[in-house]
Amino acid sequence: MLDKIYIRQHVTALKLKAAQNYNISPEKCHIGHVILQGLLDRPFALNQIDAATDERETNISVAKRSSRLASAMHKCGLRAGDTVVLMGYNHLDLAIPFYACHFNGYSMCAIDTTVTPDQSICRMDKIDAATDERETNISVAKRSSRLASAMHKCGLRAGDTVVLMGYNHLDLAIPFYACHFNGYSMCAIDTTVTPADLKALFPNINPKIVFCEKACEEKVKETFMVSNLNGEIVIFDDKDADLEAFIRQHKGTEIKFRDSFPGKFELTLAMATLQWLSSLIFFVSGPLRCYTRLQSSGPLTPQNLVAYINKYKQICPAFLYLVYGMTELIVPIFDFNDDTPENSTGYPLEKYQIKGYMNNLEETRQILTEDGWFKTGDIFQRDEQDYYFFVERKRLLIKHFGFMVNIYAFVLDYSLPDKKQLHGGLFFVDSFPITPSGKINRSKVRDLAMTSSRILPK
Repeated sequence: MLDKIYIRQHVTALKLKAAQNYNISPEKCHIGHVILQGLLDRPFALNQIDAATDERETNISVAKRSSRLASAMHKCGLRAGDTVVLMGYNHLDLAIPFYACHFNGYSMCAIDTTVTPDQSICRMDKIDAATDERETNISVAKRSSRLASAMHKCGLRAGDTVVLMGYNHLDLAIPFYACHFNGYSMCAIDTTVTPADLKALFPNINPKIVFCEKACEEKVKETFMVSNLNGEIVIFDDKDADLEAFIRQHKGTEIKFRDSFPGKFELTLAMATLQWLSSLIFFVSGPLRCYTRLQSSGPLTPQNLVAYINKYKQICPAFLYLVYGMTELIVPIFDFNDDTPENSTGYPLEKYQIKGYMNNLEETRQILTEDGWFKTGDIFQRDEQDYYFFVERKRLLIKHFGFMVNIYAFVLDYSLPDKKQLHGGLFFVDSFPITPSGKINRSKVRDLAMTSSRILPK
């Protein structure tokens, strides 16, 4: 049934019901009203499952618990706009303060549980310190959705490259989020880049749209012309060619930039923890899209992930890509086709140039080879068909009797002498402590090593 109802129509229906239930005008209904109505519309449908414990909770239970918590938070003295921090694993309780914040209009800031005491905590709103301009999450969501819609109608498709060249004003985040909404590759470039560097880069990434400042317009135009490429140019600080002008030209809309709901599905696996954008989307869209959210309060190791998929699997037209990336590379450097082997990151794309770290010559000298190749620090295997397979970080491996062994002794800051004898001690563990995102928690490994009995003397 739902796959024949447009997203906007379904959300509008929930808004009208909420307005009637709470005796307010539809214009005053916010996302909290709509989410709560979505929960109450299907009270006995499963809202969430903890794959680690197989605990389950229905929409009506989530709605009641979230409402009681929202009431308690209000009576505690919190008011709309106040900030609430969430730091937790993906257990069933995590959704309760999340929804309560939406019911009462609190700013919700999700933080990784492994955050250190000295790391700063930021609000979810954006503030430009130079101008004191501010923007709320809903404004960012609407503007980003309208731009994503316009970019799709302009002809961009998932995998196309978009270039961002701008200062840290409030507009810069809009194309960034729009790229993530639509699956575009986003390449961020310094505004001080030279025309020569642009001309070397553009043929390799073939950007479809460039978002830039007015000061960069001429060198972008020149690069497109010299490279014999065609692409749109959106200028942040030119009213005739800025984001809103582009959105108006291509008739971007806030919500319905897809034809309709995707095919009906009942269960989705939320792998990310709450501080990631993808997880936020799952929590919000579940009551609106009418599906059950499957998550795990335990570590999401590959073994657990396979077990959860096998236990709760649903037939759906999904595919899985193994994507290799790092901050310095900005865009993917491997591609896929139908013949890509299992566990492969794909085959290499055309080479593009990395100049180094800005204003840091020492780090640049360490990261680049003498002939200009960038050292990722990762080890890969390559087969005869030029497909690559990720092995491990180089610094986490030592050679032992001809085998490459993964060693985490480095966390103790002990170095290996010439004879490669371990002086940090030897430990045997059943498993490594894992972060919520599935990575080895090195700080806990350090603590474990410092408190364990050594087989080899210290």
